[in-house]
Amino acid sequence: MLPNGLSLLRLACAPVLVVVAAATGSRAWFWGIFGTMVLTDALDGFLARRLRVVSDLGRRLDSYGDYATVAAAVPAVWLLWPDVMRQEWRWVVGAIIACFAVTVYGLVRWHIVPGYHTLLAKILGFLLPATLTVMLVGWSAVPFHCAVGLQALAAAEEFAIAFLLPGYSGGVRTVRHAARMRQALGSPPPNQPESPARPPG
Repeated sequence: MLPNGLSLLRLACAPVLVVVAAATGSRAWFWGIFGTMVLTDALDGFLARRLRVVSDLGRRLDSYGDYATVAAAVPAVWLLWPDVMRQEWRWVVGAIIACFAVTVYGLVRWHIVPGYHTLLAKILGFLLPATLTVMLVGWSAVPFHCAVGLQALAAAEEFAIAFLLPGYSGGVRTVRHAARMRQALGSPPPNQPESPARPPG
């Protein structure tokens, strides 16, 4: 399916981004590859919904593509904009922690990648690359700082969802939707994962 192919393309671009940054030092190549990754991120979910081929596999591939984008962008940016990274490293580290925190928790606790795809996470999928671009071209780092703060809020919401739906992996738009799902499923025994369920319309 085309949406899954776009997610796989994003995964394939991740190591290429780092290698090209290290081997060529070309910012133009960085923007071309990074732009492709951001574009495929925007298109895969849209096309999956448009073509009515939304699936658990597609959600997982999209999540893996997002993680690969972050994991590749950080070293690539460090190689190409070392001065910016030295100045902004605290914010970058904060963004990384907020991005991966609930994923690490899910892997340690339940051996799954939660992949909730919340509304806030989708907004950040646009905001983080956009504000990173603004920072790297030398305009201002303030929008990036604000996006990182919003990323921290998104991480807090994902932890709240993990508390409400322990062991659940799948799309949940907001913590409010998670609370409604919890109510519909009933309270599970402590520390026991709930059986997967579809989020309410």
